Amino acid sequence: MPAHYTTPLKARLRGTASYLEGRHIPYFKSDLFNIFGFKKTRGWLTLRDNNQDRRHLEHETRGRPPIITPEDLLRMEQILWRYGFEARRLSWKALASEAGIQASARTVERAMGTLHYRKCIACEKGWVSPANAERRVKAAQLALFYRPKQTDWRDIRWSDECHFTVGQQSGKIRIIRKPGERYCPDCIHHQSKPKSTSDDEPVERYHVWAAVG
Repeated sequence: MPAHYTTPLKARLRGTASYLEGRHIPYFKSDLFNIFGFKKTRGWLTLRDNNQDRRHLEHETRGRPPIITPEDLLRMEQILWRYGFEARRLSWKALASEAGIQASARTVERAMGTLHYRKCIACEKGWVSPANAERRVKAAQLALFYRPKQTDWRDIRWSDECHFTVGQQSGKIRIIRKPGERYCPDCIHHQSKPKSTSDDEPVERYHVWAAVG
């Protein structure tokens, strides 16, 4: 047997001892040392205090400590859960500031990325007055009453519309969310009632409409 003891050999010695002890099988450690070719002193050192490779068990102390700890990540995530859309629309740096963390936006983005958070454009839900919403519901119920079967809708065209402006911000908001949260209530931008603009403001508005069927 060579004078040095490889890690696999040590692992077999420890594994055999653990198995015998787990099964409550009496044995002499000196017999194990002889079987695996260990000297008595080296064998006891290998088994002492479950002396597995301490380089992998001890806490890593090398390198710079992380700027954002797991506890910091939990605080930022709790802010997103607690305050909903208003928290999700914050910038990375503002989110960290709300959690009492001093870090750059890039550092926060990388850290939150480990939890699969990212910045995405929020889905929009257009503003509809309560009276108009009620009329839409009644119209849908009436249409379903007269067309109860799926085949009754073959002669119907479905349409959609889109509005955008030139000369000012389009109102797109980027939020913090995970994949799969696109239609989560906290991730939807509910548009408020449109505000009137002054005649002096150079704004071009466009309306696009299309139908299929």
